[in-house]
Amino acid sequence: MTRMTSLRMTCFALMLLAQIAASSFVATPATQQTLERRDGQHDFDFLLGNWKLENRRVDYPLPDSHRWTAFGGTSSAHALWNGRAVLEVVRFDEPGHPIDGLSLHFYDGRSRLWSQYWATARSGLSPVPNVGALDAAGTGVLVDRENYEGKPVMSRYRWTHTRNTAHWEQAFSSDGGRTWETNWTTDYTRE
Repeated sequence: MTRMTSLRMTCFALMLLAQIAASSFVATPATQQTLERRDGQHDFDFLLGNWKLENRRVDYPLPDSHRWTAFGGTSSAHALWNGRAVLEVVRFDEPGHPIDGLSLHFYDGRSRLWSQYWATARSGLSPVPNVGALDAAGTGVLVDRENYEGKPVMSRYRWTHTRNTAHWEQAFSSDGGRTWETNWTTDYTRE
């Protein structure tokens, strides 16, 4: 099997998972009103191209750890399906064990929601996507429910961007979304 065929099969499988996840997402009334008014198909176009990454990650997420590790990285993102999907390939230069990963951002035109999947060469595909939307200003929140080290948590991805920079952060909540602990941030600078 060629690399391109394998990539297409992976993208197709992720697309199916994204459709299932988007169909189970429950939007708040305010979010639903925003989603009904705008087509967000190109909301992740800002991510296209090559980036230099500056990462900060909590060494031991939950409960409220304060020891962070900083490391660099790179990202390259490409549009698929006329902007309805964006494939991002990343390299995190984490000390002691670099991480090669990819993120697939998939847009469902019916629900007007994005699903973001994550996979690494080391641990494979995380089967639960974060699902949500970006607003017209480019700020977005995508959430999921998953298990972290055997405990149920909510995971939240928050995106903001300008023309030549972007910021992503991940936070966990172990109390159903009442409080959040940010445990990873990435600042993107265009190369």
